[in-house]
Amino acid sequence: MNKYELKYMYEQEATKVENLIDINGKNAHHIQDLYAEIKKKDENIDKLIARLNDKREEAFKLKTII
Repeated sequence: MNKYELKYMYEQEATKVENLIDINGKNAHHIQDLYAEIKKKDENIDKLIARLNDKREEAFKLKTII
């Protein structure tokens, strides 16, 4: 192998590494967005559970009155 072939192979591998770094950054950003979305959904679930518990208490009170 001469120096030109080595330089060409090096440039190819450097390009591959740069592409992988870009992909890794995009994936990290996407994962961060997904965590934010999960947090919002967890908060919504907690609110719905609280409402459900309130309704159960209300139903139980009504049953005891009847």
